Amino acid sequence: MIVVVLAAFTAGCFSRGSEILDQWEGTNGTFKIRVLTYDERFGQFPPRVIGVFETLSPESHEWQEIMDVRLKSHVEDPRERVRYLTDQIAYVFMWYKFAVTLNAGRTWTVTDLFDDRTAVGLDYNSPYIRGVAMSPQGIGEMIVIETRRIPAVEFSEDLHKIVLHTRDCGQHWRAAPLAVQQYAPK
Repeated sequence: MIVVVLAAFTAGCFSRGSEILDQWEGTNGTFKIRVLTYDERFGQFPPRVIGVFETLSPESHEWQEIMDVRLKSHVEDPRERVRYLTDQIAYVFMWYKFAVTLNAGRTWTVTDLFDDRTAVGLDYNSPYIRGVAMSPQGIGEMIVIETRRIPAVEFSEDLHKIVLHTRDCGQHWRAAPLAVQQYAPK
């Protein structure tokens, strides 16, 4: 009986294991961003991993966590998910989370599309950030797709997409009108 209760309790929880599976670090010369991948402790089957984004600002000597993302067993290449726009502005994204700094990593604004989907105008239950493009002036767009429609092995290019727009470097996102979305880049 105790085993059953413990299994039911831990199946819904997730936490990082102690072993770092992979690490990547990048810099723009002013501040650093790194991505650590941990195994999931007390996780579901199949095993999952936790991707953790961290930053080291110019006056700091300790890494600070930006955000963490629970991933399936594969890990997306973090180099494709970290973008430095200027010496002060950078953004990171993975799966359903996006974060941006406007002050060289001192503070970050994090958008969780799963939790904030109503605020940004999404009706998806499982949003996935396919890509983000942004100018140093803060004008940008994010392509979001519904993950429940993704085949297990391969992404399909003809999935329903939503385009989110920002005018403040990704601190706030809004869905584009449907007429605009049909011309969204692929």
